[in-house]
Amino acid sequence: MNGYGNTIAIEHMIRGQVVHTMYAHRSAASPLKVKDKVKKGDPLGPVGESTPAVRALLVEILESKK
Repeated sequence: MNGYGNTIAIEHMIRGQVVHTMYAHRSAASPLKVKDKVKKGDPLGPVGESTPAVRALLVEILESKK
């Protein structure tokens, strides 16, 4: 994902529909690996600036198309 810096994407099942949330511009890579299970409140890794020009955490919610 070019331009997003360090990212992590999480797949959720909400009301029978697959939804993805993406967290970008993080200060470091997440310690989570593909297929790790997470629950509400679990840390996803460090938050911060991935580049000096970006000082925000970007969160995107992506609905899967059928």
